[in-house]
Amino acid sequence: MLLLVLGLAELALVVFCILDILRRRAVLGGRRWVWIVVVLLFNLAGSILYLAIGRAEPPVPETRVEPAAADGRVAAAAEILYGSEPGAEASDGGVPVPSSGAGAKEEV
Repeated sequence: MLLLVLGLAELALVVFCILDILRRRAVLGGRRWVWIVVVLLFNLAGSILYLAIGRAEPPVPETRVEPAAADGRVAAAAEILYGSEPGAEASDGGVPVPSSGAGAKEEV
C-alpha cells in the first residue's frame, strides 16, 4: 500500500513538472525538450533537479524613461528631500533660509 502511494506521488510530480515545462516561457538553457527528457528518464531525481535549477524566470523587459519626462519628477523629488534652493521662496510654507547678506548677523 505504501509503495502504491509513493508511486502515485512520484507520477504526480512528473506530470506536474512536464506541465510546468510546457507552460513556462523560459527554462534554464532555453530548450524545453531537454528538460522533458531529463524528467522522463530520471523520474524523481529529474523532477527534483528541474524544480531546483531548471525553472528560470523570463527576462524582464527594460523600460525606458524619456529624459524630458523625468526632469520634473527629479526636481520634485529633490525639493521634497532637500528643500528649496537657498534664497528661493519655500513652497511648503517653511521658513526661508537667511542668506549671508547685509541683514544677517555674524558671530565672532
